[in-house]
Amino acid sequence: IRPSGNLQNADVAPLQRAEGELLAEFRRRFEEACGVVRTADGLRGFLEWLDGQPQVNEVVLGRLVAQAALARQRSLGAHFRGDDV
Repeated sequence: IRPSGNLQNADVAPLQRAEGELLAEFRRRFEEACGVVRTADGLRGFLEWLDGQPQVNEVVLGRLVAQAALARQRSLGAHFRGDDV
């Protein structure tokens, strides 16, 4: 899949993958914050943790998932907001 629009010609280096302790900690925190049951506090805490991490594939994707989940304040599909506001 190739990006569309201006990104096709952009000079952007591919991101690296997380490894070792970072990958293990990311997986643990992602599952805790972005798993089936989510809360605004958990998502905000995960986003704060991501702020201090290197910009690798998993961190960028995790940030997108958490931001989208935080913006969606109601339970949807298989994901349940524990603080359904």
